[in-house]
Amino acid sequence: MVSDPDRQTGKTLEHSLGHYYIQSLSSMIPPLVLNPQPGEKVLDLCAAPGSKSTQLAALMQNKGFLALNEIQADRVRILTYNAERMNLVNSGVIHQRAEWLANEFIEYFDKILVDAPCSGLGILSKKDEVNNWWNQNNVTKLAALQNQILISAIKMLKPGGEIVYSTCTMTYEENEELITRILEKYPVKLEEVELPLKSAPGISEFDGRVSSSEISMTKRLLPWEILSEGFYIARLRKTGSVPLPGKYVRPKPFPDFIKKNQYKKALDSLARHFGMPVDIFERYSFNLKGNKLYFSVNTDNQFVPSVFQRIGLKFATIDKKGDAVLHSLAAQHLDKYITASVIDLEDVAKAKVYLEGGTVQQTAVNNDDISGSERQVAVRYNGLMLGTAVMTRQGLKSQFPKAHRIQNFTVR
Repeated sequence: MVSDPDRQTGKTLEHSLGHYYIQSLSSMIPPLVLNPQPGEKVLDLCAAPGSKSTQLAALMQNKGFLALNEIQADRVRILTYNAERMNLVNSGVIHQRAEWLANEFIEYFDKILVDAPCSGLGILSKKDEVNNWWNQNNVTKLAALQNQILISAIKMLKPGGEIVYSTCTMTYEENEELITRILEKYPVKLEEVELPLKSAPGISEFDGRVSSSEISMTKRLLPWEILSEGFYIARLRKTGSVPLPGKYVRPKPFPDFIKKNQYKKALDSLARHFGMPVDIFERYSFNLKGNKLYFSVNTDNQFVPSVFQRIGLKFATIDKKGDAVLHSLAAQHLDKYITASVIDLEDVAKAKVYLEGGTVQQTAVNNDDISGSERQVAVRYNGLMLGTAVMTRQGLKSQFPKAHRIQNFTVR
């Protein structure tokens, strides 16, 4: 819902930086209010494009378990890309309706972020297209959708857990009126929202309709007061269970997890090759899709439903010999443990060639080290792990992921 801050022109540097900081901070407010902790199970129910998802993961220190759901198929790819870009090993991606997920994750999560689809009046100054479709009928439809999503979130939340509900719109129907209706029907209570920015309390009455007496604990960020997007934020705590309709059918478990001993030989060989501790992979769970191996924080002692499209980060490809070929994203994540088979690039031009997917002429490596055969190495530049490559007599053949290659960038 919230795009990156616009570039500022015609202003002093101090004013531009201040405006950029406020815009960035306001768009990150919902994750900060939810404040997920390492080890918790957290759901971002309306996750794409993923800026708030990656902020949640950072607050969790890439630990615990973070489920990222997106209903729009064309936005799932963007969400997955951003989760990869930030090397998230504690997340899994889902493409499903919230109401359906409520049957898979009954009282499962400690915290849930509902940054709901909305009519967008809070970002009108940035997105003129809101004018093209905004009308009262659409607001009514969106309020009904938001109600369904929030009810589903309540069902998926553990008693005592927290939900942060947010929108980037200013309408009463999508904000205070919706929260009031939820408070009347479900076992939740409001808790005070404390913000680092100037804000206004939720509206107590609008057009003859009266809000909950607690609605002042919700907050509005007004664009004209903070020179940023407009937001509405409510923090809810679940006080009891929601009765289940009909007979409960336990969901099926995620089918792609594998036992570590299935590829123990390949994992041990990989650890030795890159000088990593032999027990390094005990802290992770692994799942296999075709010949692609993914790794995630250890989920061995918890139930994970089958609804995930993928869990964790790309780890390796299993070749025809059963060996594991390390993925560049895994090398980035495991950077501090990799102590062998590492090539440090000599200059910025070579780093650029590598990041563009080319072959680097690395003269610092003696051909005798290759012994007539290709081998995989990790590639660093200026102390930063870039990824993996294959060392050949022609040079370093980059294995930097195609989806992450950027042709126009600056390397320093």
